[in-house]
Amino acid sequence: MRPEAVLPLVATVIAWEFALALFRRWRASRRPYLRSWALSLFFFAAGAACLAYAEAFGWSSPVFRAYYVFGALLSVPWLALGELELLAPPKVTRVLLAFLVLFSLDAAITVAASPFAHPGTVGGYAVPAGKDWFGALPRVLVVVSNAVGTLVVVGGTLWSGWRSRGRGPAARARFRGTLVITLGVLVAAAGGALTFLSRVNSQAVTLTVGVAVMYAGFVLAARRPGSHRAVADAPSGARQP
Repeated sequence: MRPEAVLPLVATVIAWEFALALFRRWRASRRPYLRSWALSLFFFAAGAACLAYAEAFGWSSPVFRAYYVFGALLSVPWLALGELELLAPPKVTRVLLAFLVLFSLDAAITVAASPFAHPGTVGGYAVPAGKDWFGALPRVLVVVSNAVGTLVVVGGTLWSGWRSRGRGPAARARFRGTLVITLGVLVAAAGGALTFLSRVNSQAVTLTVGVAVMYAGFVLAARRPGSHRAVADAPSGARQP
């Protein structure tokens, strides 16, 4: 295995463990935001696994398409849905869930099935630039999904911080954790969008750092102030589950 595959492999393992932790909490509580966050991290893990495979054995057209469907297209919107499920009434979030399911299916099929912009096959070890291979529609879908999703996550975090004022140390701890999670989202989303738009060589670094920071924020926000024991609730300064 090439040494370049180590970082995305680490990102895959971290994202997978993070997703499993969220999934276990969702099974115990059945809270919708945990389901959405778990799906987001499963998508993130799949995208990182595609990158690790490509770094180890070289890119191919199927791996390239799967990488952008899971890593660049789907992970951030589902994380954003989880944030909205913490902030908005259930009637609203059920409509948003149905919309995101349809959007995810349609956008994933579009990116997976769109013809390449020029003849040839994807190859080599460098991360292919999306603008070199895809037409306008797949690029717009990826950029819009990341931009809107990131704005929702950032806006939701700020709103959660505003609402956590005066609610005690536990609420402030959760807010600090969500700030760290948001930082990780920004790192990962920026890396995916920049790689899709132009060729960069730091995608493995941004993926690994982004998911590691998100996981650290999750652990930080899930701890009781002054304690080393994790609470059962997931991080949120928005409202008490």
